[in-house]
Amino acid sequence: MGYTNVSLVYLLVTNTISEPLKTKPNLQVIKNIERHHAQIAIAALYQ
Repeated sequence: MGYTNVSLVYLLVTNTISEPLKTKPNLQVIKNIERHHAQIAIAALYQ
């Protein structure tokens, strides 16, 4: 399995990940996701 080195700055939590799906999302959160999209990640557990 190959891996790519990336420089992540932000690890998003569930409430941030779901923000765009809200009826009235916080626009500042949306702007930050858009601004830093190349530097964000989410954590996932696999069993």
